[in-house]
Amino acid sequence: MSIPLLLQPQSIAALYQKFADETPNALLQFFPDRANAEAGLGIQYDTIEYGKDVAAVNARGGLPQMVTPAKRGTVVGHAITLSEQIYIGPDIIKSMRAPGSITTGPAAEHIAREIKQLRLRIQKRKALFAAQCLGTASGNLSFTLPGAASAETVSLNYQTSPNNHTAIGSAWQTAATDVIANILTAKTNIAADSGKLATHMVMNSTTGAYLGANTKIASYLSDVAKDEMRLNGRLSRLCDLDIIYVDDTYVVESTGTATKFLPDNHVAILAGDSSDRGMLECAPQSIHAPEGTRGIYFHTFMEPGINGGVYIQYEYNVFPYLACPDEIVFDTTVAA
Repeated sequence: MSIPLLLQPQSIAALYQKFADETPNALLQFFPDRANAEAGLGIQYDTIEYGKDVAAVNARGGLPQMVTPAKRGTVVGHAITLSEQIYIGPDIIKSMRAPGSITTGPAAEHIAREIKQLRLRIQKRKALFAAQCLGTASGNLSFTLPGAASAETVSLNYQTSPNNHTAIGSAWQTAATDVIANILTAKTNIAADSGKLATHMVMNSTTGAYLGANTKIASYLSDVAKDEMRLNGRLSRLCDLDIIYVDDTYVVESTGTATKFLPDNHVAILAGDSSDRGMLECAPQSIHAPEGTRGIYFHTFMEPGINGGVYIQYEYNVFPYLACPDEIVFDTTVAA
């Protein structure tokens, strides 16, 4: 028996894409998917510190003046492999819609749910990487390979001087703290070092509650903003920054406990321009993948035996990158 059309790789890939609109993630809007130009799993990119100099005035008719390319460091790593398999038993396969039938069988619904869950798992893993890029792993990217005694850590090259991009402020839990001054300083550091405009502030709702209780902030709020606070219980905008609240959780494999993507007391302020960051999708290493494939790759095969089911496998090699860490300022202890 051949593999049913619904379980063919192209059908599974179409299902995976179908659920794109149903599985959004607030963190991933700041890290768009990009195809890695290289064929292998090796990743290497320069971290840029955009210059603060203005263009030089030159002699009329003179030779152009030499400019030193702006560069701070190099990040070297390997793509992180995500790969799982789903087993579709013979009982599910038997319940597939018969040829010519107009009634959708339970098999189609079962498979759709499995692929939606698969997409959610992948999105959560990518969101965890995005959160780490926003400072939840102390300015590093950290992950542990199966069987490894310790985590692999990749520095994202955040700078702490002359402008500190790993601190915003403290004592936000105290109503009299000048939180606005903290935010404005962070915005200034982003503008000075990256040449970009900060447009977003990201935190969870627990941290966001400090904003609503702050007396300095309350004195600046318009009547409209105060009404919004009463209605929604939180601010949506402050200091020309859109506030994004991320309250999603993920399950830590080693403990089975639910953990917040953005922990309490963590805040990140960043530029809306995402041209210098993203998720690099690399080529699959599977020998079955066509040449030039980037991103997720699906493979299906029939289990041997008279009552064999079908295995759905995928391979996804991805690496979050942050070529301009100066466009972000984060702090993990604003209530310290």
